[in-house]
Amino acid sequence: RGCGQCASFKMAMSFASKRLLSTATKFEQGLVSRLANGVTVVSQNQGEGVGTVSVYVAAGSRNETAKTAGVSHFLKFLPFQSTVGRTNMYIAREAENHGYQLLSCANRENLGYHVHFLPNQLGTAAGSLVDTVVAPAFFDWETRDNTENIHNDLDAVKGDNQLSLIKDAHKGLFRDTLGRPLLCSSARAEDITADLVKDYYKAHFVGERIAVVGTGVSHAQLVEAVKGLEKLPAKGAATKAAKYYGGAEIRTDLATDKVHAAFAFPGAAVGGADAAAVGVLRFLLGGSGANLKGSNGSFSNPLSAALAAAAPGSFCVQALHSSYSDAGLLAVTLSTDASTAAARISAAASTIQSVLSSVSDEDVARAKNQLIFSILSQERGALVSAAGAEALATHTFTPAAAKAAAVEKVTVADVKAAATRIKATKPVYVVRGALDETPYLDQLFK
Repeated sequence: RGCGQCASFKMAMSFASKRLLSTATKFEQGLVSRLANGVTVVSQNQGEGVGTVSVYVAAGSRNETAKTAGVSHFLKFLPFQSTVGRTNMYIAREAENHGYQLLSCANRENLGYHVHFLPNQLGTAAGSLVDTVVAPAFFDWETRDNTENIHNDLDAVKGDNQLSLIKDAHKGLFRDTLGRPLLCSSARAEDITADLVKDYYKAHFVGERIAVVGTGVSHAQLVEAVKGLEKLPAKGAATKAAKYYGGAEIRTDLATDKVHAAFAFPGAAVGGADAAAVGVLRFLLGGSGANLKGSNGSFSNPLSAALAAAAPGSFCVQALHSSYSDAGLLAVTLSTDASTAAARISAAASTIQSVLSSVSDEDVARAKNQLIFSILSQERGALVSAAGAEALATHTFTPAAAKAAAVEKVTVADVKAAATRIKATKPVYVVRGALDETPYLDQLFK
């Protein structure tokens, strides 16, 4: 671990992080306002050649009930259909004529509607976006027609074991709320009606549950362009608080020669007191994947090293941290051959417990550099998404440079405190594939 190559790598990472931090501090700007009905408006103007306005609504799948299951998936598509004053064809032709793009996305907590436009098209582009959010028509035939989009989304993720691991990890850790399915099931899609969508829309598309994020535009112009959102009521449904459960074991036997496994723990909420420390822990556990530190095939993080030593052959391992308004999920996922699964899953469980029990100054310094680099090298889409989540959760905005500076201040004691909190909880264990030889949770975590 003390080789010159490794020391040079860490020094380069540190210099790179500081250089990126300096650049971000110089060019990054951010302003926050609230509209009369509580909509939060955030802007960043860094002189981009193309502007973006995104409207985020706290209406993701965590807010569904047995009665409304799957509705948020439909709402990912429906607002770009007809509105009270415009047909879907008019909306599409207007976008083509003015050269802007309308896009949508959805996650467990939020729905996002986006428009990318040329700088001189802010008024027209934002006006179209606001209209789709404020006055969707929700015609019966358009609701029915969107079942095809639902089925296309389901087909796109079919057989994706990584997504299945994450889905089951949320289910085991939170049960309902954040554990609810992100996608509408195929059978359920046939039962979604326009009236059901309208009721859900009325309860959740309200000022206090909406945030706007703009880039490449001035703050004053952005606020003026989205004033139409004030037509929405201020208050609506309350979000049920997420609750940690843990201790669940979810096993899915598949006809395959592979095994995919995940260990999930409670992470940190958006803006949480130990969010930066948990972010460092994620990289102590491996971050986004194995990091080669030389030509001899050894690894710079203990989890990858343990799996490499446990058995021959290839494997994939990564750690992820998903933050939500009132909770978080820290998880380690791995994939390997069925013949090596028992050894590698056991090695992963042992190493996770070891990392949560003891961290060194050197390991924390390395993980901090990697986290800072990941923050400052994010693409614009990821930055906008993070800004929207923060604006909805806290009605504030923290520039990437400030987030990186917060990571710089994280101490070994902070990381140990976060690790102690997480270690005191019962993990969720998810495993998929050829399970005959795979260990059980009570064999891995005593």
